[in-house]
Amino acid sequence: MARSAKGWAAPAFLGGAGLMVGAFAPAVVVDYWGAISLHDVAQTQALLVVLAGAAALAAATLKRPSWVLPAALVAWLGILLPLVRNWLAPEDDSFFGQIGTAIGDSVSDQLGRAALDLTSVSWGVAPLLGGLLLVSYAAWRTLR
Repeated sequence: MARSAKGWAAPAFLGGAGLMVGAFAPAVVVDYWGAISLHDVAQTQALLVVLAGAAALAAATLKRPSWVLPAALVAWLGILLPLVRNWLAPEDDSFFGQIGTAIGDSVSDQLGRAALDLTSVSWGVAPLLGGLLLVSYAAWRTLR
């Protein structure tokens, strides 16, 4: 398969570096707690993101464009893992399960609002999301 994909190496290199830095950089700052990174909150998720970043960096360095698409998919999986887990979780259709869900939803909504009041986004979100977008762009360039 002789594809001449151009313009993928620089975004893959920069995106891979961004993912690796962003996984450990402070993403949010919580009052009374301090800076929190992705690694502090979800170690498995951060490991997937770091591995995807390392694969993208290696792909750019070793000129292996076929490695970029799997790296981008793993990075997206690492970032979206909590949503996937919640989506795959079984639902409790019993009466008590529905009552628990109703009470839990209202409590979690209140806790979420309080957490948003005490939380501010930090600089670590930029390399994480920028790296994700750059690696995704590099993967798209390799498919063309």
